[in-house]
Amino acid sequence: MRGPGEVAAPVAVGPISAVLQQFFSPLPEHAGDVWATINQPVTRFLNTHADGLPLTPSAAHALWLAGDIAIALLSEATRAFAARLTWALWGASTVWMTWAGTPAITRPTAAGLTALVWGIASILALNGLGSRPHITTINLIGDVPTTLQQHHSTDPAESDANSQEADSTQPSTAST
Repeated sequence: MRGPGEVAAPVAVGPISAVLQQFFSPLPEHAGDVWATINQPVTRFLNTHADGLPLTPSAAHALWLAGDIAIALLSEATRAFAARLTWALWGASTVWMTWAGTPAITRPTAAGLTALVWGIASILALNGLGSRPHITTINLIGDVPTTLQQHHSTDPAESDANSQEADSTQPSTAST
């Protein structure tokens, strides 16, 4: 016999699964169009602005793609400020190249979609941003408070002898 939780789970998951499938099912078929919305303007921008450089436009495009992958991996793996700053600059330059390489009527849409895709990719590349490092202190001396406490609570006979020595070394201020 099943408990109430075992029956309710499939019943609740069914509608949620249907909604998620309806929302996400068009994404794979449009992924190529999203990529083209970013890649084609960047390619046009690089073709237009690479004249006079020793780097060919196709080499500049390959560098742009390889830089994206390398910077994202470095940013995620090292979590270094420089890698994350470079990721941010790469993304901003990609949005700019998309803006500049798109016809005027569709510039805001292309730049907005590029910023959205870059933002989603940033979730992976900037994973852990703002997290504090865990600091471990290693005390090579040992437990200092316990050591001090043991030092002050020595044998009573020793402490009486030490206090008498301290009293005899101090000049007496008693009046006669």
